[in-house]
Amino acid sequence: MRGAEYRTLDFLRLARQAEAPRCIKLPNGDIRIRRIEFENWLAESFRAELTAAARKGEAFDTNTGRPVSMHRTSPDTSWYQHACAFVDMKWPRVAATTRRTHAEALTAVTTSLMTNGRGRPQGRLIRVALARWAFNTNKRDSPECPGEVRAALGWIERHTEPVSVLAKPETVRLVLDGLTVRLDGRPASASVVSSRRKIFSTTVEYAVERGLLD
Repeated sequence: MRGAEYRTLDFLRLARQAEAPRCIKLPNGDIRIRRIEFENWLAESFRAELTAAARKGEAFDTNTGRPVSMHRTSPDTSWYQHACAFVDMKWPRVAATTRRTHAEALTAVTTSLMTNGRGRPQGRLIRVALARWAFNTNKRDSPECPGEVRAALGWIERHTEPVSVLAKPETVRLVLDGLTVRLDGRPASASVVSSRRKIFSTTVEYAVERGLLD
């Protein structure tokens, strides 16, 4: 649904505030929303946004029919680039354990947002390259980075979806589902899943702050 393209951050916030569509919590901790309720909520949210923009006298884009405030300033920034920027922003102000937690969560998100392509590195190499090198501000550009890791990061940077895909609810669901699995493929604990979701939400909020999402 077109209105969903700019509601990602609002949904994540509202879900935490119990103002999102009625959710069903499954025994394994996953959250499900009935399609009709979700679509009705999106339609109403989109209509309210358009009405508010019209009342403000905001200009509308003649090609898309949307208020200009709904357009992103840099739609081509990849998730990988944004995740690295998020790590660099947080790095000076967080403890070493938090840095590792960020790296593990962002690795899980990034692997969910990679596209297919020839020459894809093995899964273990991708996880090591991301968790130990890409999402480490001090090591990312280190001359000591192994050649195979550097090559893997180059592939990842070229084959990661743009941040703008997170405007689609189905993409957000894909990521959230991916956060329930550990990097070794086994189910993650409830506390790990909760921590990862909070980090993902914060990273999305930072994307809005940077003008990459509305």
